[in-house]
Amino acid sequence: MLTPTATPTATAPARQPHAWLGLATAAAAASPSSSKAKKHKSLSTASILVMVNDDPITLYDVNMRAAFLGVSSGGAQKDIKKAVNARFRRLVRSKHTIDVFKKMQRDIILNNPGSPRAELIKIFRARQKRYALALQKRAIRSARKGVIPRMRSKALAELIEEHLKLQGAKKVNVSITNAEVDRVINGIAKRNKQTPAQFAAKLRGFGSDISTLKARLKANFAWHRMINRRFGALVSVNDAQIDNVISSTELAASNNSVKLKLKRITLHIPASGSQGLIARRLQEGERLSHRFKSCKTVSQMTKGVANASYKDLGLRRVGDIAEPVRTMLLNADDGQMTPPTLASEGVVLYALCGRRAVHGDDKQRAAAKGRLRQSEFAILAKRHMRDLRAEANVCRRRMTSYTRTIAPCF
Repeated sequence: MLTPTATPTATAPARQPHAWLGLATAAAAASPSSSKAKKHKSLSTASILVMVNDDPITLYDVNMRAAFLGVSSGGAQKDIKKAVNARFRRLVRSKHTIDVFKKMQRDIILNNPGSPRAELIKIFRARQKRYALALQKRAIRSARKGVIPRMRSKALAELIEEHLKLQGAKKVNVSITNAEVDRVINGIAKRNKQTPAQFAAKLRGFGSDISTLKARLKANFAWHRMINRRFGALVSVNDAQIDNVISSTELAASNNSVKLKLKRITLHIPASGSQGLIARRLQEGERLSHRFKSCKTVSQMTKGVANASYKDLGLRRVGDIAEPVRTMLLNADDGQMTPPTLASEGVVLYALCGRRAVHGDDKQRAAAKGRLRQSEFAILAKRHMRDLRAEANVCRRRMTSYTRTIAPCF
């Protein structure tokens, strides 16, 4: 694990449960002491909370990750915004703020004798705005600090998983260089119209650190590369799977890339048929749909039904089917019958007996193949992480509320 104040620690030999003692001592000895802030930072870095197969996670790691999650998590951002608004309103309405504004007005009047009223108001509003901005920054800092404790549990869980990812990647000689991570960071900064230094400064302003983001990226890149290397030979995608993906997309209805195998039953109604007759035919259609078992029996379902006909339509392009039947068929599963629908010739019911994709263009098929492969890799990655967790020795060195579920180190 990389931290802003330490280089990666070498993995301790196996079966040395107290390897963390040397790590903590070394970190404490190397800690800067030129200022109170640096001393506090070094102590938190040396304060080991959890060991993951003899790799340490420190209090500093957790705090930096919690602050980062507070910035990047959508839910946390909403909580922060809500807290900022509430705290800012309290600060503005407080007796102290009202007294400050009163004193501000008196000072402006005393220090600007003879100035016209409009000028005094202008000066007061400018100073009031500066003070309000200071209050707003204070509310933001307070709100962010309030979110961090709730994010620590999630931060620790992320860090444990990332240590397992890096350890799993190391076993198969997969590593990510700092240059690879820096290229991604530079891209993120560029998309935000900032230099890498400005982006790092922005993270520091949020109470986090650029090394936290780099460590997160490095672990995830190593994991994805390792999963692809280890399980690539096990993942295969065939044309039938690609056809099925293409046929299930919303695009299928508009680009005619799917053909549906259909069978139709029609309960005929004459053009002069009354509303009563239409209602009775719809009821007959409902009864028929409830009797439907499979596509093999559709041709037999009209026996004994007056003015009813059956037709095997074969394969029909989706674009050739009128609404609302088209939407019903696209949302149906193979081997299902649609509800009875009123059409010009009477009440119709369609049995969906299969579908076939009309081969899309190369880009469309490549995108479908990529989605299928990623889905397979995600399943394999989840299983592999479950195995790594089962084999790992994860224990807590220091007791906190968010390490309570982790057994202590002995």
